[in-house]
Amino acid sequence: MPATLRRLSPKQERFVAEYIATGNATEAYRRAYPISVTWTQNALNVEASRMLDHPMLLLRISELEEDAAEAAKVSATWILSRLVAEATGTSPNTSAQSRIRALELLAKYLGLPTERSEQRMAGGITVVVQGNHGLRQS
Repeated sequence: MPATLRRLSPKQERFVAEYIATGNATEAYRRAYPISVTWTQNALNVEASRMLDHPMLLLRISELEEDAAEAAKVSATWILSRLVAEATGTSPNTSAQSRIRALELLAKYLGLPTERSEQRMAGGITVVVQGNHGLRQS
């Protein structure tokens, strides 16, 4: 259990959770303190601002944001590893189409050109041009 959790009241912890969920201190205050429903918008703004000045609340918000960032990093790492496995054909039941799509997604992640153009030619031939390959249209 994080040290800050022991020092926050249940309503303060709820405020932090709602703030993380919404990114809006006033809305978080409204949800954590139901009695505030009858308050004016100005009063809500003032109290929400005071909550964000509370050092223990700021510490708890920081802890939860770090946890969320770490979870996102793990998710991104897992997704990238699955895309690489698919693109290289080491994933079970991979097809040519899924390998191409995985490569397209990896290229997009890396910021490489992923523009795609298809041209149907006579005789049922389809030419696919992927990216701009450094070519410029005059």
